[in-house]
Amino acid sequence: MLRTVFSVAIVPIVLSSAPSWKLGPEKRLPAFRNTSSPPGSLVQSWTFAEGVEDWHPRSGTVQLSHEPAIGHTSSGCLRVRGHDEGNWNFVWSPRFEVRAGAAYHVSLWLRVGALEDHPPPTFYFKAQMFAPEGKRGGALINSNRAPATVSAAWKELELTFTVPPTGLDGVALALEKGTQDRVGVSVCIDDVLITEIRPEDIEAVWKDATLTGPIAAELRGIHPRLYLTTDHIAFLRNAIRTDPHWEAMFAVIRKYAETAVRHAPPDYAEQMKNHKEGKPAGSHEQLWQRGVGNRIPSIALAYLLTDDPRYLTAAKAWGFTALDYPTWGIGRMAGLDLAAGHILAGIGLAYDWLYHDLTEDERRQIREKVVPRAEKLAHAGFSKIPFWHQAYLQNHLWVSVAGMATTAFAVADEVPEATSWICFAHDKFIRTLEALGDDGASHEGYGYWEYGAEYIMRYLELADTCLGIDLYHDSSGVPHPWLSRNSAYALYLALPRGMWTRKQSIVDLADCPRNHWYGPSYLLRNLARRYPEPP
Repeated sequence: MLRTVFSVAIVPIVLSSAPSWKLGPEKRLPAFRNTSSPPGSLVQSWTFAEGVEDWHPRSGTVQLSHEPAIGHTSSGCLRVRGHDEGNWNFVWSPRFEVRAGAAYHVSLWLRVGALEDHPPPTFYFKAQMFAPEGKRGGALINSNRAPATVSAAWKELELTFTVPPTGLDGVALALEKGTQDRVGVSVCIDDVLITEIRPEDIEAVWKDATLTGPIAAELRGIHPRLYLTTDHIAFLRNAIRTDPHWEAMFAVIRKYAETAVRHAPPDYAEQMKNHKEGKPAGSHEQLWQRGVGNRIPSIALAYLLTDDPRYLTAAKAWGFTALDYPTWGIGRMAGLDLAAGHILAGIGLAYDWLYHDLTEDERRQIREKVVPRAEKLAHAGFSKIPFWHQAYLQNHLWVSVAGMATTAFAVADEVPEATSWICFAHDKFIRTLEALGDDGASHEGYGYWEYGAEYIMRYLELADTCLGIDLYHDSSGVPHPWLSRNSAYALYLALPRGMWTRKQSIVDLADCPRNHWYGPSYLLRNLARRYPEPP
């Protein structure tokens, strides 16, 4: 193993310091340029002017005290000090009542007074929803985060949540530590405000969405337009017949499509047996559906390049079966996570690529089945319901939102509300690009880099061709520092070529296997196309 590590370490790559990367308003969509919170009516507040106001510690090793001489806007605040081990948070607020179907905005101010033993990397808080009697569990919504850095400055933390139509037995706030390990705390909390937001004020922002660029002009009414055009298809049909390299690549896709022709898509009821028996393949995420979503575009592409009717029949069978699955994920994240992202990506591409080979009735059926589910994912993300709504360095956000955006771009001509979905997706990926580091590395390891980077680039390609917005570069033409250095990251973590096996070819740092999950050849080709010059 020492020989392997040495071989990796001497790769002659020198990365210069990354220039600042900034996007101007011309690369943002108008609906989400204004990020101010909508107005609301006060429901509950804690100003800690007189005491701790019934807040209570999570464990006996955390102490709460009233600090009369310290405050955010006036005297008095809540001081939280000590450590916790075995729980996920330090302190709870009293439970407050909420109305069924109503939306709420929560803000509090936090000041880090000192760093106790084992400080967390960030502090944040959550709104824990308590389900009505007889209902299991309750969702939790996380706020933005404050770094665990000693400062006299107060930091505002905010979140917004919507109460389910079935109602709740109340909501409580908790200062989170993000782990059950031993973590210390020494912070002050003040001016906790909870306001009820009028639904029409939220919807005003959601619906204030307009699109310009190719999707609203020369691409309107044109199919296919997502990743492929009629010119691309004509080129590929010729290339796979005349060029051995293209023929070899298409052989992989054809093999994948042939499997789908011979085998029916997974049966939902059979898969649910695994869930009832507690098998990993039947988990609440229903990750087996990712394979269904992934296969649909391959079958559709095989048809486009061969005109073999077997592939068209199989593509329809797999697509309509996926649309008929009762759920894409089970529980509070049903339809809001990875399974939904993969299926929406597959259905969106099939709808666009096979548009002229679908009957008018088939297109109508697809829209009727897919639009409510795409709308649900987009609007839930906008309303900050899924756990990933602010997880800008998390593959769950990238996959779910990119999949939804694929469907949105596919039906944008025929479904006016898809404009809001696209604006929401664009905002999330801009925030992702602004949050990513400048070293090209993934904190989750090589495997998750392959998974996540694919869906980031999927959206960036759609934004470029459909919106006319290049997010690979900033407003001054500066390459995105993280994306432009992805290839170097991949090279650094590759084992020497002579040691490659099917099960071992990369260094398994972080949450990562020793072999590839996705690609990476097609990812690296796209990066080389977008960034022909080294960083």
